[in-house]
Amino acid sequence: MNKKLVKYLIATVLLAGIVLFSAWYWYGIFTPYNAYTAKRDISKGNIQILYYGEMNPNQKLVDRIAIQYGFQYKRVDDCTVNGVLINGVKRYNDVVYDYLDRTKGKNWDKEFRHQIEMILNMDR
Repeated sequence: MNKKLVKYLIATVLLAGIVLFSAWYWYGIFTPYNAYTAKRDISKGNIQILYYGEMNPNQKLVDRIAIQYGFQYKRVDDCTVNGVLINGVKRYNDVVYDYLDRTKGKNWDKEFRHQIEMILNMDR
C-alpha cells in the first residue's frame, strides 16, 4: 500500500468515527429514544412524552390528565442518566411536542399544566 492510500483510509475512518459519535451523542441515534423512534411511535398511535429522574409524587394525576390530551407520560430512567439519554429524550420530545402542537393547538401544554395546577390547588 502506498502512503497516500493509507492516509486516505485513516482520514476516512476518523471522519466516519466523528460522524457516528456525533449522531450517537447529540442526536441519540443509537439509543431507544430519538427523533426517529418518536416519529415511528406517533405513526403507530403511541404518543408519549418521556421524562427521567425522580418519580413525580402526583404522577397518577398527571397520567389521568395526559390521557385526556391523547398521550402518556413515560419515565425512562431514574437519576442515573447520561448525556446521551438526555439528548435522545430531548429530540424525542421535540418531535412529540411538535405533533401535539399541530393536533391539539399551540396552547395545549399551558392548558394541560393549568388543569393539573387547579386540581392540586383543590386538594390543599
